Amino acid sequence: MLFFLVPVLLIGIGFALRYSVKSFGLSTAVWAGLMFFAALGLGSWAILQSRSSTAGIGFLFLPFLSIVPALGGLIIGIGQKKRSNGLTLGGAVIVLLSCSFYIKSGLDSRALNDQRDAQYKAQLERQRQIALELKKLFSDNVGKEDSALFQYYEAHKPERAVALELLKTPFVSNELLEILAQSEDLGVVLSVVRNPNVTGKMLENIYDRAQYKDYYHADLARNPKSSTKLLVQVAKGHNTSLPQALMANPNCSCEVLVALSETIRTGYLSDEKKSSWKAAIEERKKTLCR
Repeated sequence: MLFFLVPVLLIGIGFALRYSVKSFGLSTAVWAGLMFFAALGLGSWAILQSRSSTAGIGFLFLPFLSIVPALGGLIIGIGQKKRSNGLTLGGAVIVLLSCSFYIKSGLDSRALNDQRDAQYKAQLERQRQIALELKKLFSDNVGKEDSALFQYYEAHKPERAVALELLKTPFVSNELLEILAQSEDLGVVLSVVRNPNVTGKMLENIYDRAQYKDYYHADLARNPKSSTKLLVQVAKGHNTSLPQALMANPNCSCEVLVALSETIRTGYLSDEKKSSWKAAIEERKKTLCR
């Protein structure tokens, strides 16, 4: 529907500009153009305030959204020519409302950024405090660190900072890892993947449950506990950092290399990159594919 409306909209705007220029002079088109480019500038500023990885998509729609203030500019131009205060005011209202939307979006993004920065800073400070508490906990419980750590977690769950900090330690029991692997927090589950006590079976279960599997691909490719079966699945992920990590993994097999070759062949890489990775994979096959 969108692809159908866009050309219809552009054709309509073209006719409107042609009519206005013919009837009221070039200045009406100048007003429309000024408001269009002003909206483009404000809209670009608003989009750039966002830290979202998908914010750039907004640039695709921005020219079409900017048509609204351009229409307001056109009405202002016509109002000026006809000496109509009503048309001029109406066009100005359209321009102000549409541009206010961009300004509000940008300011909202900045406020959200400040809020997240404050939350991140508070979490880091909390994690530093927890790290000191864990250091004392381990010194007071030499030889029974894992049970003491489990009790500490039970006393502080479900605090995110606690989960992230205790997963940095080598004293996390399998029971606690299994519990944290069920977390809905992707960052916590990723820390489970990175913990030295994680088992190959846990990694497979995490991958099977994951809705966003690509999030774990890079760490699974590097993890020496990832099974060959799991590495084959990871090799199908389109991540440009995967080939080197996969080929260096001790559980890499000929089957993994075959899957990786297909991913490289069909992936969104330059021809130069594809040739380079293909050569590296073929070289590795000489050792693994016999």
